[in-house]
Amino acid sequence: MKAADLLGLDQPKFSKLLRGRTEGYTIDRLFKLLNALGQRVEINIVPNAKNEKLRAIVVT
Repeated sequence: MKAADLLGLDQPKFSKLLRGRTEGYTIDRLFKLLNALGQRVEINIVPNAKNEKLRAIVVT
């Protein structure tokens, strides 16, 4: 598979990633894999409103 070759992964590891199995990968490595696929990774940190007690992780 072209994507697996581009990422330097064998087919079983690539298939696991496609199924969301990210055990054994650091965040840094996952970001580098996304960059290799032409994706830009951004992390935005913004304060919660003072009265907001909920915490959230938003991925867009």
